[in-house]
Amino acid sequence: MTRFRFVVTPSDDGWVVHSSGRVLERYPTGGEAVDAIIRRARVNQPSVLIVEGRDGSMAHGRSSGHDPDEAAPTPAPGSSRVPGYHEGQEAR
Repeated sequence: MTRFRFVVTPSDDGWVVHSSGRVLERYPTGGEAVDAIIRRARVNQPSVLIVEGRDGSMAHGRSSGHDPDEAAPTPAPGSSRVPGYHEGQEAR
């Protein structure tokens, strides 16, 4: 089963939401961009949500939906997961 992959990356003027190599949306804050990928992932399951830090490393990662053949991405040690997705809370 194919997962939808949503990625948030920093840019010079804010944060960008990508999927399948395309820019979907731009936001002034990382929180707004994370909220956007959470909304998209709820509609497009199964999915993987990735947030990259300003240094290019993966700061957060989370999967949604059931796909036993594919594991969730693993963030760098000491980082946290995308907040709010399975916990039922919106990311801030």
